[in-house]
Amino acid sequence: MPSDPYERIVVDGKVLDALTLGAIKRAEAILGRKIPIVQGSYNAGGVAASAGTHDFGGVFDTIAGGHDDAVKALRAVGFAAWYRPTLPGVWSAHCHAVLIGHGRLAPAAARQVQAYLARRDGLVSNAIDSDPGWTNTARYTVQAFHADVERGKLDAREAKKLGKVKTLWKQIKAIRKRRKFLAKR
Repeated sequence: MPSDPYERIVVDGKVLDALTLGAIKRAEAILGRKIPIVQGSYNAGGVAASAGTHDFGGVFDTIAGGHDDAVKALRAVGFAAWYRPTLPGVWSAHCHAVLIGHGRLAPAAARQVQAYLARRDGLVSNAIDSDPGWTNTARYTVQAFHADVERGKLDAREAKKLGKVKTLWKQIKAIRKRRKFLAKR
């Protein structure tokens, strides 16, 4: 995982940035399963129905299966997230998520964050938010991202197997120990 939180990364063919991916990884840990990306960020003009929310960073859509649990997990780590039921001719059922506090949100996405904080659905109708798990305190910040990078929790290649993560962490500790030793010389 890059150390720049706004570095763009391609995941499952969709563009995100490292900060958004870090928050998704935390939500996956809560949920206990992978959260597949069906539309990423930095997708200006890609889907008209998205009304510009995906034009910059911090926004993604995922499939709707198990949507109540997914929305709760995403909200728990700092996303303004909603289940979007199928609107025939407009979109299929999905969950839409905007990372609260992301430094590169599109204006339309920033308005959705304000709607979420006001317990609204983030759509033009401005209906009351009926999804579970609302919170106004959860945030996945740049500082949290850097802490995750430092701890090695976001290396996607290593996270596939817990044993590899433990080995990587031991290697990092050994390198730090060696650096301290060399610094004393």
